[in-house]
Amino acid sequence: MSKLLKWAFILLAAFALLLVGVALALQQWLRTDDFRARVEREGSAALGVPLKLGRLSVDLWPLPAVAADDVQVQTRPAITVGRLEARPVWAGLLAGKLEIATLIVRKAVLPQTGIAALGAALQKKQPGKPSPKASGQPAPMVLPHRAVFDDISWIDEKGQRITVNADGDFTPEGMLEKASFKVVQGRLAGTQGNVKREGEQWAVPHRSTSAAAASPAGCSCAPASRRARRCSPAT
Repeated sequence: MSKLLKWAFILLAAFALLLVGVALALQQWLRTDDFRARVEREGSAALGVPLKLGRLSVDLWPLPAVAADDVQVQTRPAITVGRLEARPVWAGLLAGKLEIATLIVRKAVLPQTGIAALGAALQKKQPGKPSPKASGQPAPMVLPHRAVFDDISWIDEKGQRITVNADGDFTPEGMLEKASFKVVQGRLAGTQGNVKREGEQWAVPHRSTSAAAASPAGCSCAPASRRARRCSPAT
């Protein structure tokens, strides 16, 4: 038994060293100017506006992830993200399938005028005639199983800022299953709530500071109990 444990420990140590070595190699590759320039070029082409990236890295702690710092979509004013982190499903990668377990967005600033400019740029990139080299089927969109938004600020056209923290879980089909939010800064500071899909309706626990703040946009609510409301799309 002791010999078996010894070999198990050796194998685990070897695997850990291999993982660290791969991560270090990826770190060096991601940090090269050529790779960053390629990502910026392809991202700019997809968005229709210049994309600027800061440091790219592979993190092993607390969970393995690929991250980009100081992301700028260079609209006027710019849309900025302090850190964008994607944690893949490693079992899927080993099977040759790209899946994102968790997508984390930190310290993003989203000016309304910048969002409008990005939307206009994307509209100009409506697909025309298909390229002769293009495949018949478009590549499927990779959606995360879970998304976390930390310190996300939206600035309206008058310069007023609202900052929120939020997270959501998605079904394998990409449908929102449940979500929670809290406004931490701005005119609705202190408002919080969560929603959960139940069939074709949404259960909305009454945690917000007001009924209007508790109801998600586009929903009309009727009391279902003392503790919860049940929502269906407003007509």
